Amino acid sequence: MKNKLCKLLYILISILMIVCFAFACSSNSGNLDDDNGNSGTPEHTHSYVLKYDSNNHWEECECGDKKNFSTHSGGTATYSEKPKCSICGVEYGELLQRQPTEGLVFSLMRDDEYCVVDYVGNSTEVYIPETYNDKPVTIIGDLAFYECTGLTSVEIGDNVTTIGVGAFYECTSLASVEIGDNVTTISDYAFCGCSSLTSIEIPEVVTSAGSYVFDGCDNLTYSVKDNLKYLGNGSNSYLYLAGTTNENIVSANIDSNCKLIGSDAFSGCRSLTNIEISDKITSIGDDAFISCTNLTYNVKDNLKYLGNSNNRYLYLADTTSTKITTANIDSSCKFIGYDAFRECDSLISVMLGDSVTSIGERAFIACHSLTSITIPDSVTIIGEGAFYECKSLTSIVIPDSVLSLGGDAFGECILLESIVISNSILSIGEDAFFECASLESVTIPNSVISIQEFAFLSCISLESITIPQSVFKIGEGAFADCTSLESITVDEKNTNYKSVNGNLYSKDGTELIQYAIGKTETEFIIPDSVTIIGIGAFYGSTSLDSIIIPETITSICDAAFSNCTSLTSIEIPNDITSIADETFYKCTSLKNIIIPDSVTSIGFYAFAHCDSLTIYFEASSEPSVLASWWNYSNRPVYLAGEWSIVGGVPVPNSN
Repeated sequence: MKNKLCKLLYILISILMIVCFAFACSSNSGNLDDDNGNSGTPEHTHSYVLKYDSNNHWEECECGDKKNFSTHSGGTATYSEKPKCSICGVEYGELLQRQPTEGLVFSLMRDDEYCVVDYVGNSTEVYIPETYNDKPVTIIGDLAFYECTGLTSVEIGDNVTTIGVGAFYECTSLASVEIGDNVTTISDYAFCGCSSLTSIEIPEVVTSAGSYVFDGCDNLTYSVKDNLKYLGNGSNSYLYLAGTTNENIVSANIDSNCKLIGSDAFSGCRSLTNIEISDKITSIGDDAFISCTNLTYNVKDNLKYLGNSNNRYLYLADTTSTKITTANIDSSCKFIGYDAFRECDSLISVMLGDSVTSIGERAFIACHSLTSITIPDSVTIIGEGAFYECKSLTSIVIPDSVLSLGGDAFGECILLESIVISNSILSIGEDAFFECASLESVTIPNSVISIQEFAFLSCISLESITIPQSVFKIGEGAFADCTSLESITVDEKNTNYKSVNGNLYSKDGTELIQYAIGKTETEFIIPDSVTIIGIGAFYGSTSLDSIIIPETITSICDAAFSNCTSLTSIEIPNDITSIADETFYKCTSLKNIIIPDSVTSIGFYAFAHCDSLTIYFEASSEPSVLASWWNYSNRPVYLAGEWSIVGGVPVPNSN
C-alpha cells in the first residue's frame, strides 16, 4: 500500500514539472535573442502572384499584402477580339465597334427592327451591321443592291434573318459574300446574275431558298455527288441541290444532308423516272421538276405526288385531270408545286392541310371556278401568279406566317372584294392585285417595305389606301388606273412619301407620284414644288378636263396622262426636252397641243388614239428623235410658220 502511494505521488510530481517547464518556455519564447540581440522568430518572406479582375491587375501575397495596383492597358481591339493587357495578358474592354458602310439606307419597321432598303454609297466592299441605332438589322430588303455593278464583296451581320427578293440582282462584280449565321430565308432572285461569284457558303439554319436564287451565277463552284450539284457550308457540302451534271439521269440519289432543292434542279431530265424527296427537305424551288415527263408519281384522290417511303405525299406536282371539282390534299403534303392545278377550270374548293408551307408559282392559275380557299398558318410563301385569274375568288386572308407575296399572286381576280394581308409581309409583288376590279379595301400592314410596280393597277373599285410608316419604295404605277381612288393617306412618320390633299408625293414634294383619279374635280393645278410627274400619275382620270403644269416641271414620265379621256387643255412647259412613251395615249378629248422648241424627242405612242388632236410645233422642223407610231392616229401636224394663235388658241394659217 505504501509503495503504491509513493508511485502515485511520483507521477503527479513529474506531470507538474513538465507543465511548469512548458509554461516557462512559452513565456520566454519571444525573448530568445542571438548574440546580436536579434529575435529568434523567423522573418516572413513575401511571395507575390499577379492577379486581375475585369478592369485592374496587381501583385498579391498569400498573406494578403498587395502592391503595384494599376488598370489594364495596351493591346488592340478588333472586331472579333477584345484588347489584351500588355502587363497581365488578360482580355479587357470591348470589341471594336464596326461601323456600317457609308451609303447604306435603313428603314425602321415592325418591332423596332431595321431593314437595309438601298445602297447609295461608293465603296466596293459593304458591311451590313448587326445593329443600327441600337436596334437589330434583320432584313435586307427587296432590290436593296439592285444592279450595284461595282460591288465586289458583302459581309452580312449575324442579326439578319432574311435576304429579300432580288437583293443583289445583277451585281455582276460581286465575288465574295459572307452570309450571317442566322439567315433563314433567301428569297427569289436574291443573287441572280452575280456572274463573278465563284463560291458561297449557305448557313445550315436556312430553311427557305426561293426561286432562281443563283440563276446566272455561271462561275459558281459546286460539290458534285452522284451526278448532282450542291452548294453548302464547311460542315455540310450538300445543303442546297442546285442541279444535275447530266440531264440524262434515270434516277436521283439526293444526299441525306440536303434540305433545299433549287429552281430548275431537275429541269429537262426527261429520262428521270424515280426520285425520293426526304422529309428533311424544307424548300423546293419553282420548276424544280419541269419537263421531267417520265417521272413516276404517287396518285391519291386524282392528285399526283412525289415523296419517300415514309411520306409518299410530300410534294404535290400535278392533277390527273383538269376537270376535277374538288381537291382533298393529303394532310402530310408540305409543298404545292409549280402549275399544280393550272387551268383546273371546274375546281370549286380546295382543302389545304396544316403541313403546307409553300404555294408555288402559278399553283392555281386560271382556276376560274374557285370561290374560296383557306390558307393555313403553316404557309410562308405564296409564289408568283399563285392565284392569277381565279375569277370567282371573292375574299382571301393571308396569315401572319406568310413572308413573301409574289408578283401577279392575285392578278385578275376580278371578284375579289377584300383581302387581309399578313402582318409579316415585307413586299407586295409586281402586279400582285392587277385588275382586281371588285377590290374595295385593303390594309397594308406596317411590315411592308416595298409596294412593287403596278401592284394595284386598274383596281377600279378601290376608294382609298393608307401607306404605313414602313414603306420605303412604291414602284411605278402602283395605283395607276384606280378610277375610284379618292384618297391616298401616308403616315406622317414615313420618310419617303407624303400625302397632300389625298394625292401621293415624294417626301420633299418634288415628284407627283399619283393623283387620286377618283376625285370629281375638273381642274388640277400641279404645285410649283413639283419637278417630276411620275409614271402614270394621272392615268385613267375621267374627270379632269384641265391640268395646269408649272414651269418648274423638267420631266414628264411614261403614260403620265394616258387615258385622261376628258382632258381638253394642257400646256407643256418650255424646259421639257422629251415627251415620253404613251404620255397622252387615248386622250380622246384633247383638241390642241403646242410642242415647245425645247423638245428633241417624242416617244412611242405618245399621241396615239388622240382622235380629236391637232399638233403644233414651235420649231420649224419636227424633233430629231421620233419613235415609231408617235402619231399613231396620223393626226394633223403644223410646224412654225404654219400656224398662229387666234383668240388664245392655235389655229392653222389659211392658205
